[in-house]
Amino acid sequence: MKKKRLWIALAGAVVLVAVAIGVAVALNGGLGKGYKLVASPDGGRARVVARVVQPEGYTLSEDYALSEESDVDDGEPEYYFEPESDESPVRFLYYTTGYGDSQSFAEAAIAAYTTFYDEFASSEVAERTLADRTFLSFDYTAAYPNAEETAMVYEQSAVCYFPVGGDAFVVCIVSLSFDGADAYLDAEALDAYVAQACGAVNLL
Repeated sequence: MKKKRLWIALAGAVVLVAVAIGVAVALNGGLGKGYKLVASPDGGRARVVARVVQPEGYTLSEDYALSEESDVDDGEPEYYFEPESDESPVRFLYYTTGYGDSQSFAEAAIAAYTTFYDEFASSEVAERTLADRTFLSFDYTAAYPNAEETAMVYEQSAVCYFPVGGDAFVVCIVSLSFDGADAYLDAEALDAYVAQACGAVNLL
């Protein structure tokens, strides 16, 4: 709970955990069946609302590995995928479920980031369609010292919200890191990563 609460506060869905009721998750052995995301929209019966699966033309299981940071056993679904290649700018792909109004969560996240980071810029929150998926999203850039305070981290991320019925939604976060702000991707290049990550979300 503590790990997820901290992550949500700093990565795209402020106070999401506080209103997440009855979330459950199970890990199906591999991407052949996908990783289940289970929720209880409007406080009803828990059901599978989505799976993180391998979309056509994109080998998530080969290009990314499920991270040990994933938390799938305590009833709060969190899937982190990290790139296999050290050359990839991707830090991780992140998937979870939540409850509430995704527009409000996105706007709250941007407001929080604005005060948290000295160097922060974001897009507007908007509905988009990529990889045949329609979702609400925003992207941002931020610069801040690393944990050891020995160098700066230049982050570029996109946060995407998929409605799944009632008050529930799926969150997908694509996070990238660069050596400097001049290396940030343009909109088209960032969209290629977002399309890959969002293409793995199979809503049910």
